[in-house]
Amino acid sequence: MITDPLEWQNLKAMVSQLVVLATQLADLQELLYAEHKQKVLIVLQGMDTSGKDSTIRHVFGDVNPQHQCLWFQSAYPAGIGS
Repeated sequence: MITDPLEWQNLKAMVSQLVVLATQLADLQELLYAEHKQKVLIVLQGMDTSGKDSTIRHVFGDVNPQHQCLWFQSAYPAGIGS
């Protein structure tokens, strides 16, 4: 719980910056998709419950899902780690 007023100001500034950056990311993704020349590969590696799913939702929430391909693969061969 945030009790310090300065933390609330920082939180408001971060949220407004997130909106600006998400809009820029969506615009850049449209340009990249329209060009059909380059691709972007983003690799997220982490243990179970490390926040990979929520990172994808927060970072790519405003990006057009028609232009995305998500692929999940276990880092361990079958039978190991289970």
